[in-house]
Amino acid sequence: MAPIDSSTDVVVGWSAIWMTGIVVGVQFVLCYAFFMIKRSNDERNKVFDLYETRQHSLGHRSPPPFQPHWYLKAYQMSDSETLRCVGLDSYMFLRLLRFGARLTALGTGLSIILIPIYSTGTARGNSTEGFNKLTLARVEHGDKRMAITVVAWYIFIGFILRELHNEWKSFALLRQQYLARGDEDVPKEFRYIITGSFFFFFKATGNFL
Repeated sequence: MAPIDSSTDVVVGWSAIWMTGIVVGVQFVLCYAFFMIKRSNDERNKVFDLYETRQHSLGHRSPPPFQPHWYLKAYQMSDSETLRCVGLDSYMFLRLLRFGARLTALGTGLSIILIPIYSTGTARGNSTEGFNKLTLARVEHGDKRMAITVVAWYIFIGFILRELHNEWKSFALLRQQYLARGDEDVPKEFRYIITGSFFFFFKATGNFL
């Protein structure tokens, strides 16, 4: 098959990839350094405002933040304990971050498989130069390597749909429990006012949205 050559092809050079990596790396180092310096100062002064954002501190729902091996402690904390400490809204936000981390991990795993396959493709031309040597641009139309890409795509999309379904089920159950029982530190009268408002709104409109 004749080499592919087009002046409209988008070619990503390695310099752009390295520059992106350097910028992201510098941002990570600066953010991590700020966190560690702030953490050291707070530990010395016994100040917890970086970790306790509530207007009123709730000691029974605020684990001591200055523990040795805090990475491991954070990883080992159960979902139920996290929910008890931070509340439903913050808990779902943390689950969203975890959802993103899972998608990134799966995408990284698939790329480890796909990049060597793409790099052995037979397509040539401007569109296969630089970083594009490791992308789908390297694969000819009709090449059997395309089948592996399709399988990886179905795995990735299927994983996303499964995770979204599980997250929705978890949120729906926890939201129902919250409306039924409320928060342990919120007066029952206030909880009933919220629940009653939802009921009357649903009765008037026919839906919660």
